[in-house]
Amino acid sequence: MIPDLSPDEVVVWRGEPKSSLRWTRYEVMICAIFGVGFTLCGIFIFVLETTGQNESQLVWQVVAAIAFTGTGISVVTKYALRRVIVPRYTDYLLTDKRAVISSQVPMFGSRVSEYHLPLNTEVTIEGARLSSVFFAKIDDDSQDDPVWIRVGFEKIGSDDAEHVYEFLKNNLRN
Repeated sequence: MIPDLSPDEVVVWRGEPKSSLRWTRYEVMICAIFGVGFTLCGIFIFVLETTGQNESQLVWQVVAAIAFTGTGISVVTKYALRRVIVPRYTDYLLTDKRAVISSQVPMFGSRVSEYHLPLNTEVTIEGARLSSVFFAKIDDDSQDDPVWIRVGFEKIGSDDAEHVYEFLKNNLRN
């Protein structure tokens, strides 16, 4: 869902992120602490606490075990699915006037973010085979203190990343 271009706007590059199960350190940490923790706690409740109990206690312990195990599995599944599904519905567009990230994920709706050139932030490139070019920062409004989240074209091919990086670097506001 790329927005309409103005008549004098020229497309420099168009692409999309590649699907990958490669996780960030943050995602691994969250899954290890919460996903595995809740799952193991649920299994522990089920195995150790359900022996020798009367029926009324047994029902509540089984319900607690299922809730804990389900929560743990859902945390891990959320991150795994996000790495595979979201890139399929995301498009990147770079023109001579703006950078556009659009996504239209089923059940989550559509979102279009535009960043007008020239940029007034640092442009960075990271990665080898699947590279990311970051060109903006936005404030995470869910936090009390300002927490800046980097924005860019993530998980694109290294050749495309070099092309995008050079173009954006040459369009920085001095």
